[in-house]
Amino acid sequence: MLKAVGNLLIILLICIGASGISIFYSPVLDQSIAMHNNSEEVVLMVSSEVDEVLLNPDSIYIKYKTNKNALINFNENHQFTAKIYKDDKIYKTHNIRHNGPAQIEFTKDTPYSVDIDISKNSLDLPNGEYRIEITPNIIDDSFNIETLTLNAKYLSDVPYIPATSNIPDGKMALNLYFLDNYNSVKQLIGITRFVDNNKSPLTSIVDELKKGPTFESGLNMNPIIGDCNYVTIKGTTAYVDLPSKESLYTEESERSEAAMNAFIKSLGSYPGVDNIRFLVDYSKAKTFFNNQDMTIAHTISTENKAFLAYDSPNRYFLVECDVEGITEDTKIEDKVATIFNSLQNSKYDYLSSTIPSEVKLLNSKLENDVLIINFDSHFLGAYSDNNNLIRMMLDSILFSFTSLKEVNKVKILVDGEIINSFAGFDLSSEIVRPLFLNPEN
Repeated sequence: MLKAVGNLLIILLICIGASGISIFYSPVLDQSIAMHNNSEEVVLMVSSEVDEVLLNPDSIYIKYKTNKNALINFNENHQFTAKIYKDDKIYKTHNIRHNGPAQIEFTKDTPYSVDIDISKNSLDLPNGEYRIEITPNIIDDSFNIETLTLNAKYLSDVPYIPATSNIPDGKMALNLYFLDNYNSVKQLIGITRFVDNNKSPLTSIVDELKKGPTFESGLNMNPIIGDCNYVTIKGTTAYVDLPSKESLYTEESERSEAAMNAFIKSLGSYPGVDNIRFLVDYSKAKTFFNNQDMTIAHTISTENKAFLAYDSPNRYFLVECDVEGITEDTKIEDKVATIFNSLQNSKYDYLSSTIPSEVKLLNSKLENDVLIINFDSHFLGAYSDNNNLIRMMLDSILFSFTSLKEVNKVKILVDGEIINSFAGFDLSSEIVRPLFLNPEN
């Protein structure tokens, strides 16, 4: 096999961008993958470092070299394909195109080099660990090419703005729900906006939804709702009257459902509102929002949630997700374990876990309304003392476990011991869930 390597030698080098520093791995002939072209055999040699988990890789630098003439025809639309796996399941397939020629002719003195972009943004991946299998798309069917496999971990360095219980003087807090930039996240993303105090908070919620998120949020700037005739509250029910001619509410698209959910979640999160009912042109309607049932009252549930991470281009958000498998009869220890698993193994598209996979939940118990959670020692090494991500993890733990109806406070232990200081945070006593999540700047 090795005597054929002179016919066509393909060497792959991994280039990783970390804090502005580029690191090039030298190739080590540790692994061989064969390509067959008729009776000739060509060896693809891969650096042994490829077997390691690459942190935030930017690109793969590929150099083609031969000691005699060779011709390769790539697919013109996408020269490479990356199959991306998460938790050993296919997550997505990404076609890769570069600006080089589709047909490449080699001679001894004219090697060909190209960079393949596998950055987090290019592959459109949330934080997490992935296995990436890259295959060149060569038109000639006589080539039998095995895949190059890389293990990569992506971790965004955008800031996380911690939850708070403080409210500026003269302001009131509104929970508003918006879409991400590409409408990829099924769950709406909630933010807290502080506006001037007034006597019409529900009208303010509608007005602020129409304004959309701020540019600094990195969320979808298009208003998530359209026109509204009025909103009022009677008892604990908020009534929303909408114009029938507003196309955003009636078109057959995800935006229609998102608009409905934005009304329900934003208004339903205001204190004193238990139900939301919709009217159309000042009258009751049977259906609206692209054939959704309008004869029922809509409510929101705040129980049994996992708060997972979404990284917009500008900042992190914690996004609430329903946790399945919890019933009234489920024991509290099992409820805790189920939520913990959700925080570690995100099954939600474009959302990522908030507790690193190496952290283990040893046990938990409930004392009155205080949940005591005991992690192993890996908890103290989470995110390598990155206070930005640690604070997000702590907020995720607080908001997730206090979504259990039995829990009002959380106390964190490590190997059964009280921790006085953790990356600058006091964990020695019970922690109360903050009031306002994802505050705007």
